Amino acid sequence: MTQQKENASSKIDTTSILIDTTSILGEAESLINQFKTVQLATINSQGNPEASYTPYIRKTGCYYIFISGLASHTNNILAHPILSLFFIQGEDEARNLFARRRLTLECAATPIQRDIEEWNALLDQFREEHGPTVDVLRSLADFQLFKLKPIAGNYVKGFGQAFILEGENLKEVRQAKG
Repeated sequence: MTQQKENASSKIDTTSILIDTTSILGEAESLINQFKTVQLATINSQGNPEASYTPYIRKTGCYYIFISGLASHTNNILAHPILSLFFIQGEDEARNLFARRRLTLECAATPIQRDIEEWNALLDQFREEHGPTVDVLRSLADFQLFKLKPIAGNYVKGFGQAFILEGENLKEVRQAKG
């Protein structure tokens, strides 16, 4: 290779990949919309990860969960209010089990007190989306409502197709680099 060709090829930016942000965000949204429940990853009192799941609702870019104080994930969230939400394509839908579409959202949790108006409005939405069982749970004193605000995300659509979601409302997309 000539010196001129070497210099020209070294100036090519191979890390810049044109990303269709609208398409990636739409695919992530489509994945979320397939589920009425979400998998949670929390940290327990020994500092170990713990996986669980719960029904959820969404409103204005945030997720809300209504969970029992008897469940370990509730105490985990109260002690460590950063957690992950995980959505993953069903095995029966995937062409390859090693490349299932998945979305991880890192969230900051805030408890919502029962004595504020927002609590009732959110529980009404829970009932609309999840049915009359919510009426029973609403009457149980140990159940707590949490607002989960996404602060970062990672969407994987397949092999070599991982994207970081960040910025205001996680609308900025960039390809993950390993």
